[in-house]
Amino acid sequence: MDLSVYALLGISAPIFYVVPMIIGGLLRPGYNHLYNSVSDLLATGAPNKKILVPFFTVYPVLLSVFGFGIFSELSSQQAPIDSLTGLIGFIFIGASVGILGILTMTIFPQDEQGTPMTKPGLMHLVLVGIQAVSAMAAIILIGLWFNRNGETGYFVYSMITFILLVSTGILSMIGGVKKSRFMGLYERLNVVSILQWIIVIGIWFYSFG
Repeated sequence: MDLSVYALLGISAPIFYVVPMIIGGLLRPGYNHLYNSVSDLLATGAPNKKILVPFFTVYPVLLSVFGFGIFSELSSQQAPIDSLTGLIGFIFIGASVGILGILTMTIFPQDEQGTPMTKPGLMHLVLVGIQAVSAMAAIILIGLWFNRNGETGYFVYSMITFILLVSTGILSMIGGVKKSRFMGLYERLNVVSILQWIIVIGIWFYSFG
């Protein structure tokens, strides 16, 4: 595959997160997007889980191929100037946000609210934490890559996205601890921060395909 194909996979990946989330909420009576987390739709014992998991899993699979694909193109210098920060950044997207995302949606689901914590549920929380840190690292590293290649605007945009990701992440954690009635909203704001960034940088790479 060439650069434009990998870029299109990254651009389309968020669709397989947003659409199943909306459909899952509609299928589940009492589900509230303002309060409930997205992981509640895939939690152990959740209704419609067998229907939703395959669709949700497409999202991290596409991100994994996107991350490793762009990494491959940068390594072979088929894409704009290669640098270590760009390579590491896309490894984070492919390996952590992608592969670990597959694990959190399949092997290590979230425990259903109000039930005792299980080992898979604990692993879910650990892996989600690693994903969050990796996503922030990827944004910084790829932002620096843009800066090195003279794309100052994309560097600034990446740093703004990083600030949004950290801010909404903190808000999401506080909301979760306090069981805020808006903790689902806070989580979605956090997810949107990274999704919109992936779409934008995907479009940028597509222009070089």
